[in-house]
Amino acid sequence: MSETSASAPGSKRPDPVPRPIQGIVVGYDGSESSARACSMGIRIAGLLGAEIHLVHAGELRPEIVEPRTEEEIASVHDTVAAAMQLVKSYADRAGVRLRIVSRESAPAAAILAVQEETGADLILVGTRGLHAASKLFLGSVSSDVVARARVPVTIVP
Repeated sequence: MSETSASAPGSKRPDPVPRPIQGIVVGYDGSESSARACSMGIRIAGLLGAEIHLVHAGELRPEIVEPRTEEEIASVHDTVAAAMQLVKSYADRAGVRLRIVSRESAPAAAILAVQEETGADLILVGTRGLHAASKLFLGSVSSDVVARARVPVTIVP
């Protein structure tokens, strides 16, 4: 006699053995909350042996950004790139694999695209960004990521 398990039609059963977290996407924009998300990501990845995909993205939209010279734009990019290299050095010291991804696109779209491309199991983002426009749209990136993500998202204050 064979055993079968009966379940109600349409009921969902949890996976018997959940897949371990192998990849974490962390959004970084230079803000304090995104720096805390990086720190949390390194701790989690260190405990689980996961890889971090550190994502920075931005787009200059003339309707919400003050006019800037090419030198000012380059300075912002250089500052963020240096900060991301510092985060990478922290990850290296913790024995965590970290890949830096920079994109010229909307931040939420870039974070979600990197998650899809890598198959990462978790996304970490800060509560709000650095840009002046973020004061008008508090947490718009984190809200957009939560609304559209297909994996768990942790928002770090």
